[in-house]
Amino acid sequence: MTEPTKNRPGDQPLPAGGQECVQDALVRLIEDRKQLGIQRYGSPLMTHNGRDASRDMVEEALDLTVYSMQVAMEFRDLRAAIARVTNLANVWMDAPDPLARAGAADLLSTIRGPQQATNPGPTTDQDTCLTHIKDACDGTTRECVRATNDDSLRFLRRESLLVLLTRLQRGRTLTEEEAGTLRHHVETEMREAETARAAARETRKDAQAVLDRFQAGEEDGHVEHAELTPGQWLWKFNRVTAEERLTVISHLLQDAARGRRCFYMAHDPRVEDDRRTVTTLNRVRDELERWMRNTLEPQTMRALTDIQRALRAPASDTAAATPKEQP
Repeated sequence: MTEPTKNRPGDQPLPAGGQECVQDALVRLIEDRKQLGIQRYGSPLMTHNGRDASRDMVEEALDLTVYSMQVAMEFRDLRAAIARVTNLANVWMDAPDPLARAGAADLLSTIRGPQQATNPGPTTDQDTCLTHIKDACDGTTRECVRATNDDSLRFLRRESLLVLLTRLQRGRTLTEEEAGTLRHHVETEMREAETARAAARETRKDAQAVLDRFQAGEEDGHVEHAELTPGQWLWKFNRVTAEERLTVISHLLQDAARGRRCFYMAHDPRVEDDRRTVTTLNRVRDELERWMRNTLEPQTMRALTDIQRALRAPASDTAAATPKEQP
């Protein structure tokens, strides 16, 4: 490397050492973009290519400005998250649990570097913290930064509350930073409690709505051994075990299947025909008995007796019987 020649009053200190050449990285990035342009458009960016280069420049500059603002806003939020995690770690350093103190030391070592872990204090170099958080922090720290309402962070916050309240109980005066942390924890717990109560109220309301729909149409007041109304049947059905309900439904489905088979086979008309046939036969029997009481001729009596015997015989025998010749 050549000797540095920049040494004017008011300038920053001359650079010393370093890790990576910025220009070389930029050259590689430009070459990568060139190859990407060839893949997408068939050639690298050329002059007089039919596009308005000044318009492209303005549009790309506007995009760069927007993206720069996005980066600044996200880094602002990340710095705030780092500050919250650092404050928690400072409180954990006084925790009675040695595992908590060791975890806090590891966390501070990750954020600030090993030389500051045993003597925690205000963060002086936020850029260094950002570098450590992005490149070297463990998974627990990443989770705390990403999810402020996660169960693990809630547990750590309550551990911090326990430490701060123990200090107050022992008569120690909290620093301004610790008092702010305590106030923040208490307000967060109050917000979470109110959110939980609101969610419980909504859950109770939904459960009551489901129960109301389930019990709609019920009628109480069933008398033992009396026929149930539909509402009373529903009330009784809703208060038996699931196994009993399944049994009742199975029987209903079987009855419905029998009803369908009965309908398809014209069972009702056949039953009605049989009923009318039985009625007619009973009338014929009655008439035969009347004739037999009022008839004295032997030949007529024999004919009536044969008819009566045929009516009393089974249907198969009647169908097979042949009429007798009268002398």
